Amino acid sequence: MYVTTITNRKGGVGKSTIALHLAAGFTQIGLRACVVDMDTQRTVTQWSDSAEVEDHEGVHFNLRRDVYFYDADASTDDHELRRFTKALSDLSDRYDCAVVDTPPATDRLVTIPARVADLACIPLTASPLDFRAAVECIAMLRAVQGSRGGRPVIGLIPS
Repeated sequence: MYVTTITNRKGGVGKSTIALHLAAGFTQIGLRACVVDMDTQRTVTQWSDSAEVEDHEGVHFNLRRDVYFYDADASTDDHELRRFTKALSDLSDRYDCAVVDTPPATDRLVTIPARVADLACIPLTASPLDFRAAVECIAMLRAVQGSRGGRPVIGLIPS
C-alpha cells in the first residue's frame, strides 16, 4: 500500500482538507484510497460522521466508508510503529493507498506515520510561523529519511 502522510507541526494550514482532497483525487485516477485520521481533534472523522454522501462521476471516495480514526496509545515508539503498520496492513486488501492526516505536533504522532510513508506532504501558508514550522518538520523528516534510504519523499504544498 502506498502511504502519504500530511504533516505540519502547526495547526490551521489545511492538513485535513488536503488529506480528503488527495484521497478523492487518487480515486479519480482509479486507485482505491482511504484517509487514516491520527489527529486527536478528529476533524476528518467528524466530517465523515456528519457527511451527506453524494455520488459524483469519477469520484469513488466515500466519507462514511473510507475514513478511519487511528487512536495512538501511550506505548513505546517501536510498539506504536508495529501497531500502526498492522493497521495499515489490515487496510491494504481494500485500498491501494492511504492518506494519513496527522495532528499539529512534532512528537511520535507525526514521526510514526513518516516512518512508513512513501510521501510526506507539508502544507503551509505564506506566513513566517508556517515557514518556521515547515523547517522543523523537514528536519524531522530528513532524520527519518536517513534511516529509510531516502523515504519518505518530501513535498511542500502551498495552501
